[in-house]
Amino acid sequence: MNTVFLSLTTKGVPQGAIPQVAIGGAWLPGMGFVAGALVQALPEPHGLSFTLRDEYGGKYSELSRRTDGLNGKLIQVYFSHNAKNYGERISTSGKYLLHGGLAIGDPLIAVYTYGLIRARKAPAGVGVVGRAESAGGKAVPVVSLFGGWLADAGFVPDALATASMGPGLITIALRDNGMGSYSALVRRARAGEFKLFQVGRHHKRAGQPHIVIRGAHLDGSGFGPGDLYCVSHGPGLVTLRGLALGDLGF
Repeated sequence: MNTVFLSLTTKGVPQGAIPQVAIGGAWLPGMGFVAGALVQALPEPHGLSFTLRDEYGGKYSELSRRTDGLNGKLIQVYFSHNAKNYGERISTSGKYLLHGGLAIGDPLIAVYTYGLIRARKAPAGVGVVGRAESAGGKAVPVVSLFGGWLADAGFVPDALATASMGPGLITIALRDNGMGSYSALVRRARAGEFKLFQVGRHHKRAGQPHIVIRGAHLDGSGFGPGDLYCVSHGPGLVTLRGLALGDLGF
């Protein structure tokens, strides 16, 4: 599944804030969004769409009128030479971005295929399985969780926890650090019942609690790179359940 997180940010001072969406990534050219390409940006219910129109056979003026009639905008992909955002990018701003029901600050999940990017508002607790490269050059799935909410649930750095896998399900449980129970946990982990690990610290986010599960440790869950999940949590327990695109209005 090709997915990426976006956000509806602002352009300008808070008093006259203008909604803005910016999209960047090495995947853009492979989807046809190369520098100079014409793109039709349209508001949709609870989201937006960006459609490649570089091969549009009609008159530009006709396409422009149709786009205006749909409360949209015609834009072009551009190439950024900024070291932080180097490469092809799509950027657009204007109040038209709010016509589908979005609001400034909304997080978005975008799904992309060749010539089309569709974004929808992301409900709270929704995440996407990342990807990393294995030693053999193969893309492997990665689940990365961090933030103060983990500490609120008891998952502080160095705490002992286990992760169990089921179809479309990951259950992470806090475990006692007593040596007696630790020995039993190690035996059960070696038997393949669950993954045993310590909660880490996020090196880029002020040492916040950080849980990372990747590669073969996700076997049995069915999660692959780009898959969506919803997080729920309570004292000593975090659950990740798989989401279908239809759950988000795609």
